[in-house]
Amino acid sequence: MLAEACCGGVWRHLTLVAPGLAERGVAVRLILSPLRTDLGFDEDLEQLRAAGCTVDLLPMLRRPAPVADLRAVAAVRRVLRSSQPCVLHTHAAKGGLVGRLAAVGLHGVRTVHSPHAFFFEAWPHGIRRRAGAEIERFLGRLTDAYVLVSNAERGPAVEDCGVPARRLRVIENGLPESFHSELLSRAVARERLGIADSERAVGFVGRICAQKGVDLLVGAAGAIVGQEGTRSLRFHMVGDGPDRVALEQEVARLGASRYVAWHGHRRDAARLWPAFDLAVFPSRYEALPYALIEALAAGTAVLVSDIPGHFPKAAMREQLARFESGSARALATALQELLCDKDCRREAARWGRALVRNEFGLDRQVSRLEGLYRSLSDRP
Repeated sequence: MLAEACCGGVWRHLTLVAPGLAERGVAVRLILSPLRTDLGFDEDLEQLRAAGCTVDLLPMLRRPAPVADLRAVAAVRRVLRSSQPCVLHTHAAKGGLVGRLAAVGLHGVRTVHSPHAFFFEAWPHGIRRRAGAEIERFLGRLTDAYVLVSNAERGPAVEDCGVPARRLRVIENGLPESFHSELLSRAVARERLGIADSERAVGFVGRICAQKGVDLLVGAAGAIVGQEGTRSLRFHMVGDGPDRVALEQEVARLGASRYVAWHGHRRDAARLWPAFDLAVFPSRYEALPYALIEALAAGTAVLVSDIPGHFPKAAMREQLARFESGSARALATALQELLCDKDCRREAARWGRALVRNEFGLDRQVSRLEGLYRSLSDRP
């Protein structure tokens, strides 16, 4: 497996599935860049090695860097020649570029790619989107199979990149059975975040960047706070990213600083969901965020933007509270309505726990990945 992005959802994905595959007898070698990581990266590496995975560290740059990228391609090619894997599974944009170029012409190496949301989805229209799709269209010719983490990625794969449907496999993200037992109690989770018992807490967990739509949540918060009945309302932002400083300044400009708390990146984020009365997912595009299935598994009511990546199952579109993607005004209205409807939140929480238990298990995900690898390999 190869990844430049060792942070966020991609890293969560790798740290869950790699040990699961190793436990099933799959020889797992990870080629990872140490340049873009979350806090605790070194600790995660030790856990991966302890689980039986081999780890190689290879610096890769996120931005386009032709000379550095060619060096990375050459370095990965050397690893592939020496280790002779059956399958190379690349993850996200830069990992997919470097890995698939490195595998060109290597006998016996089959290539699999997981986009974790295609990078060109950052641009809804225009020349940049078309250029990005053309790059992926070219790389698709070097790819034996795509592993998509939800059906939301099918449209861009087929319509923008021309990937034949027969080369697409949807293997949805999943959580381990231990997830529920590792959740903190509501009281302990709220204590860790400094949330008072009387407070109505709205939570966001994720990267503070344009994709995640945190600016929309800030705009909605500014429109709501200060109104009648909002004295006990607080917004809690868990995560970090390039837009954090600018958004903190925007919160101050809106006069809402006392209503918004910024907690930064936290290693225990996945255990904190019970702290919130409502979790908000205002993303502009997604594949299938781990944070969403974590919140549902924890029994936390959620409000999501109306994008395909938030509805991997048809039933989710019927059950989840949603608002028009990209609209801070629509988000503010939906927030006010949902916060006033305790029964709706309670039912959504009950339904979410059952959904994740039945549909989004890590064992199922790992089993299907193993089956794909073995079907591609001509070795036993």
